[in-house]
Amino acid sequence: MKFGVAICGVLLLLLGCHREIIDEEQPSVCILRPHDGEHVSRIATIVVEADDNKKLTRLELYIDDSLVVAHEQTPDKYYCIYYWITWDLPHKSTHTIHAVAFDATGNIEMTPVVNVIVDHSGVREWFFYTGSSIHAAIAMSPDNTIYCKNATGVFYALNPDGSEKWTYQMSIGYNLAAPAVGSDGTIYVATNWYLYALDPNGNLKWQHGPMLVLTSTPAIAADGAIIVGSMDSKVYAFNADGTVRWTYETPAPIYTSPAIAIDGTIYISSTTTDSGFFALNADGSLKWRFDVNAMIYSSPAIDDQGNVYFGSNDYYLYVLNPDGTMKWRFLTDGEIRASPAIGSDGTVYFGSYDGYLYAVDRMGNLTWRYYLGGYCSSTPAIALDGTLYVGSYDDHLYAIYGGGSLRWKYQTGSVISSSPVIGCDGTVYVGSNDGCVYAITGFAPMTISAWPMFHHDPQLTGRAD
Repeated sequence: MKFGVAICGVLLLLLGCHREIIDEEQPSVCILRPHDGEHVSRIATIVVEADDNKKLTRLELYIDDSLVVAHEQTPDKYYCIYYWITWDLPHKSTHTIHAVAFDATGNIEMTPVVNVIVDHSGVREWFFYTGSSIHAAIAMSPDNTIYCKNATGVFYALNPDGSEKWTYQMSIGYNLAAPAVGSDGTIYVATNWYLYALDPNGNLKWQHGPMLVLTSTPAIAADGAIIVGSMDSKVYAFNADGTVRWTYETPAPIYTSPAIAIDGTIYISSTTTDSGFFALNADGSLKWRFDVNAMIYSSPAIDDQGNVYFGSNDYYLYVLNPDGTMKWRFLTDGEIRASPAIGSDGTVYFGSYDGYLYAVDRMGNLTWRYYLGGYCSSTPAIALDGTLYVGSYDDHLYAIYGGGSLRWKYQTGSVISSSPVIGCDGTVYVGSNDGCVYAITGFAPMTISAWPMFHHDPQLTGRAD
């Protein structure tokens, strides 16, 4: 009996020595979406995961240090999904997200702060209906006036907010050539019969014609000469007052637009089944000729080494050295009628009638390609953040990340053969065959490169610098 009591005493002593184990382990909590530095838009999804070895009692979610979610009596492991509406937040504004988890014993854990940027890219800011298809590229003056021409020859100047500034009726016909803007604000634009020079207020300075221009966008040389190709097979150089400085006759009609190198060399091609690609001196004399056994509708681009890029109907992109010898060529699965654009690292981007947008490095190796859903005769415009904007025959304007994946696409009412331009605030302007000019929110201005868009720059001067 005494033995049994003694045992009980020992047991009581042992029980008396027991202390409650204190939970000192912090709960775990992390933000799975979005990631730090990510761009968010429209309705952004925030996903938080929390866990504890015992029991979670509360989970809080904060945006810009304001409590937006508080869940009580949560299970040991918990996922919180919150849909954050960002429509009313300013474009490019930066915001913070963090979460806090609590367990039953008072332990608290907070996530690192996640910084995100609100990005309303791909949202239409406005559109302007011109009454007829817009085939040619959009130009922009340094004061952000937007210039475009529709298929019936009506030339429009639009304010940055999309309102009409003025119009000018040019010769009626199938108008495919884009305008070019001189350093003094003069606008040079070709139709199927005349070359016009308009002042910034829409008044006619001079016109030259009739001549068969049709599709060639003028280029503006450093000395002010205006260079344009014509369907009468001639290259024309005009003085600033509209007088002819010189002409050069090629063997066939000219559908392409000229490009001018830093040294003044003029590059242009004639269009026939045995097309010639020509390099002309600044005085109009022939420097060299490169022959291609196919039609050329692709206007040239020039890189920072003076190499010249153009596409052909034989499915090749050609790259020529400044002396006229071939550097390399790249084969696609369709005709290449679009002009190439060149990124800051020398990558060349171009569309093909096989429906793909191609990225090819300086050595002629494929980096990536992206299917656009239809023919592509639109030249990409490259933004400073690497995004490429390009139109397609599937009616969409595409925004493609520099790595070759889709960022967004915007649908218009018809084919987009026009080439876009990027404003200084990142807004993307493009024309459509539905007759409208669209202003779409972008994120970054034009990149700095040798040839970042059709005809080199927003003024479409066609001149390397």
